[in-house]
Amino acid sequence: MSSILKDPGGKGDKKPIRTLAAGWLIDGKGSPALRNSIMEIAGGDILAIHRDCGPAELARADVDLSSCTLLPGLCDGHVHLSLSGTEDGGSRKRQLSATFQEARETIENHLKDHLAHGIVAVRDGGDREGHALQFKRNCLGPDSPVQVFAAGHAWHMPGRYGAMIGRTPLKEEGLADSIRYNERGDLIKVINSGPNSLSEFGKETPPQFNLEDLRKAAVCGHSMGLKLMVHANGRLPVKWALEAGCDSIEHGYFMGKENLERMAEKRIPWVPTVFAMNSLCTVLRGAPEAETAARNVEHQLEQIRFAAQCGVVVALGTDSGSVGVHHGKGVIEELKLLMAAGMRLEEAVQCATSRVAGLLGLGNLGSLDAGNRAVFIVAQGDPGQLPGSLNSPQAVFVDGVPVIYHRTSNISKSRAQ
Repeated sequence: MSSILKDPGGKGDKKPIRTLAAGWLIDGKGSPALRNSIMEIAGGDILAIHRDCGPAELARADVDLSSCTLLPGLCDGHVHLSLSGTEDGGSRKRQLSATFQEARETIENHLKDHLAHGIVAVRDGGDREGHALQFKRNCLGPDSPVQVFAAGHAWHMPGRYGAMIGRTPLKEEGLADSIRYNERGDLIKVINSGPNSLSEFGKETPPQFNLEDLRKAAVCGHSMGLKLMVHANGRLPVKWALEAGCDSIEHGYFMGKENLERMAEKRIPWVPTVFAMNSLCTVLRGAPEAETAARNVEHQLEQIRFAAQCGVVVALGTDSGSVGVHHGKGVIEELKLLMAAGMRLEEAVQCATSRVAGLLGLGNLGSLDAGNRAVFIVAQGDPGQLPGSLNSPQAVFVDGVPVIYHRTSNISKSRAQ
């Protein structure tokens, strides 16, 4: 994937300080956008952020981005890299049964799509053959501008939902021992409910695993240094996942206020993936299921509103690879829905930056702070143009180097300064 590797140009033994004058800067921590700031970078690091700069200071900056908004590189906390958002059933069937060599090109193209929208880290929730994990281990390399965290396969109970992205525990071992002896991923994905019904609004499915199995799985995973992400919809599947010690709840439809309050208390992140359901309203337009999908979306937005009120750590994930959810573009749509649920732009951006970075253990990514990596997006226009302007960012910097930029801008010239 040489076409998305960092450009080594501009690097040397010395690390000259470069200054970028930003018309607006969003720090990734939920604070209101700053006006007229200067960011100092040296090598791949941020040295300082200067606020409320005057015209003379801005004019002396090496790079004039006074018509642009700077924000941290984005993270997508829930993707499926081996699948695309296509609505074509034949294409989806071929992707599900693809060999690694066939999946390799698909995954690489999806990572390019993510980078083109300013996404610099993704968490893959698994695929049937574990292709995303194999790609990360065999093809990605340490210099990739997009970091990948992959579960490999998800775990589900025999006869229950999850076969398209996972495997079942060995009968003689159970879930925890199956994880202990067979888990090779960067994290553990457990499916603890069914999907959401499109024919009966609010229908809940029973948990796939009992509470003791989930507890043992969490203990086992944590002893291996692995976090546990749990697909769970409905009150009981979510409740048991929380009581077992999971590290994030994925989807969480119809989980109810008590579970949300419990998540706020325990500081367990929630990845609501609301656009995956919203896309079905379009895909199923004219069918009775479209109305149920729309009601599901509205209920999820209500849960997000309540989550914000009670202090739940909401982290953005798109479920890219689901029908109608395209890699890269899905983040823009998810941001719009978080804002439709009442979040300010800066709060929605926080969900897609520092909160996912925290979930992934990337403490030096996700916010524009002195000492952090210089990984950021240059979006054309003021913050009012976001998130739509992320469809074609002016530039994406990774470790101080522009890996995506418009040739007509002066950003590329800054590398020689």
